[in-house]
Amino acid sequence: MTLVNNTDLLNLHGQQQASFRQESTSWMAALVCAVKAKLSGNDFASLFNCDNTQALQTPQQCITMAGKKLSRFSLSLSLASHTSIGVLKHKLRPIFTTSVQPIILITPMVMACPTLTCNKHSLTQELREQDTSQVTLLQGGQCFKNVLVLAGRCSICRTLYWADHERFTQDNGDDVCLYLNDAKYLKVGKSVWVDRLVFRAIVNANYSFHASAAAITKFWHFSFVQPSGVTFKLSRRQV
Repeated sequence: MTLVNNTDLLNLHGQQQASFRQESTSWMAALVCAVKAKLSGNDFASLFNCDNTQALQTPQQCITMAGKKLSRFSLSLSLASHTSIGVLKHKLRPIFTTSVQPIILITPMVMACPTLTCNKHSLTQELREQDTSQVTLLQGGQCFKNVLVLAGRCSICRTLYWADHERFTQDNGDDVCLYLNDAKYLKVGKSVWVDRLVFRAIVNANYSFHASAAAITKFWHFSFVQPSGVTFKLSRRQV
């Protein structure tokens, strides 16, 4: 993912390779330094095999060797702007990772029933496949379509668990719906859910800037929803 998200650096790296006929460049060395700062000592050392370790004497040699490895790795990912003889093929453009985005499911946070008498009994998936809802999820600045919402039920106390609330029956027969303060996701419409970052940002905008629901709706649509390329529109009522 580091290489895929740094195509501009790979263009500079490829141009310097073509100009000076060298495998490792100062651009790739800078990327290696960033990787080294991210990893701990042992994790960075795992990039080298035994033969490499015996040949490496100085920190600069380590950076050069790792740069060569990343350069060869970029070639195997077809992230090369120049041919092996230094001829420009094409400038690398930003790579959109939509096709490899993770599949997100909205599920209860608990993995076992916390009721004392149930003794941490596991939850069963409550909904049949044809009854499972597909919703739109706003997560940070991203908009995901057709996200599945799953619910769990304890087979002992019959409590129903959702991502944002729990529903159970009291001794007198009344049904009680208990919303969770630490919910990761919140349902804000018939088929719209948001994560904590989104609803925290909306609440803060309302209190900090005294922004109206209509103003927040327009801001969110133009800043996040529209650039994502989806047809979904956040409504004032949902805000």
